[in-house]
Amino acid sequence: MTANAVHILAERGLIDYERPVAEYWPAFSDAGRGSISVAQASNHLAGIPQIVQVAGKTSSGIWADYDLCVAVAALFEPIFPPSYTACYHGLTMG
Repeated sequence: MTANAVHILAERGLIDYERPVAEYWPAFSDAGRGSISVAQASNHLAGIPQIVQVAGKTSSGIWADYDLCVAVAALFEPIFPPSYTACYHGLTMG
């Protein structure tokens, strides 16, 4: 669903795959993520595939809580450089 929404936004000229995610979500610019593009995030190449447990919730429980999901994803620091390796980014895509 997330990928479909991004593609629709791109088709309508509301989002550009090559622009940094931080242009659309300013909090994403923190912790070394400022240069990560929409394309890198969409293709699981952002370097932030972390899975966490917060307040007793596993990743699936975090996905179900939009505000918590956004807050947790905003804390991640890349564990490898963007575009370095493909690794599923389930929480950040959620």
